[in-house]
Amino acid sequence: MINKKYIDELLDKLVNNQLTEEEYHKLIAIIDKAENQEEIKGILGEYLETEKAPGFASNRNEKDVDKLFNRIMKSIDEDELEVKGKETWVGKISMYQFYKVAAVLIFLVGLFYFFNNDAFISQDTAITTSGCIDKDNVILKLADGEVVVISQNEQKEILGRKGGIVAEQNGSWLTYTGKNKTKKVSYNELSIPYGKKFDLVLADGTHVTLNAGSWIKYPVQFSIDGSRKVFFKGEAYFDVAEDKIRPFVVKTGAVGVEVLGTEFNVSNYPEDSQINTVLVEGSVKIRAKNNKDDKTSSRLLLPGHKAAWSNENGSMTMEKVDVSKYIAWKEGILRFENMQFSDIRRKLERHFGVSIKNNNQVLERQVYTATFKEEGIEEILNAFKEDTPFEFELNDNRVIIKTD
Repeated sequence: MINKKYIDELLDKLVNNQLTEEEYHKLIAIIDKAENQEEIKGILGEYLETEKAPGFASNRNEKDVDKLFNRIMKSIDEDELEVKGKETWVGKISMYQFYKVAAVLIFLVGLFYFFNNDAFISQDTAITTSGCIDKDNVILKLADGEVVVISQNEQKEILGRKGGIVAEQNGSWLTYTGKNKTKKVSYNELSIPYGKKFDLVLADGTHVTLNAGSWIKYPVQFSIDGSRKVFFKGEAYFDVAEDKIRPFVVKTGAVGVEVLGTEFNVSNYPEDSQINTVLVEGSVKIRAKNNKDDKTSSRLLLPGHKAAWSNENGSMTMEKVDVSKYIAWKEGILRFENMQFSDIRRKLERHFGVSIKNNNQVLERQVYTATFKEEGIEEILNAFKEDTPFEFELNDNRVIIKTD
């Protein structure tokens, strides 16, 4: 039985440029268990129709999926003719299984270039649609599909379709200049690689601080009526410009956060089991995807409280919290409270832009409370090592923790 929920989680990571090589191979292995090609198409086609794949569902249909899949299978058939009769490396795996895996591999790679021609960001490397590779920079995708590489040590103007200035970049800040309201809304997308933070000022004056590994889709100028809506994955701190007529809505996974003017922190990484919203000041309404105004799926959040939406059972809980713990990342502080190393490891990967492979299962389950600010990745690992002895290797941006 194929676990579609887990596949969705891995596809979320792929869409949000957070899929590791190990997870990629897991995804391939899982889909390879599909009994037939229709099941493979079904899994990926269903995903395209969900809100988890931002920008995909609005203009995709079954013919699109079939068209791409047929192109892939045609190329697979041609490749099969070329290698027929030759020795292959597949060993005990049947040629049918090999070509089925190859089809899935090409399907996953072609999915995003064929459907969306999107930028692809991994935790190590940013690959733009032009084929350029950049390990250090933020990626901005404009409404017309143009991809702009943003280096955090430069200043420049971002031009719109008609040549007018729509935004100005100053180092790690991107500020949208258009204050005019419009009837036709066009969206930009901003992707932040691991190891980086970035500040975005929207056209209405809303200030968004984006944590590492985050993605946001937002209007270049907001509509003259209705809500000010943005789509988001990752972690960010929102300081929303007040507008008593047009509420500001953050759509993230199964949750929508609606405000008029306030400050709050949202965390929704694909690997997390919860979507957490922490209110600093003001008031917000947390609304689940089903839009019901009941205590389970729609709640008013008070300052100093956290709303946690469970992705597993679709329920919401609220509690009073120490807000400083949830917004410390803005100052470059890492705070872990009663957290398993498996979760700490993922936060370290995002914060430092590294990959950490942990082969020590005792360490993986260990629970820690710790705070770090100036320390580097090696110093932090050595600090954990004092409590639970282990050995590790650090080469470039890869950490390998050895077995127990």
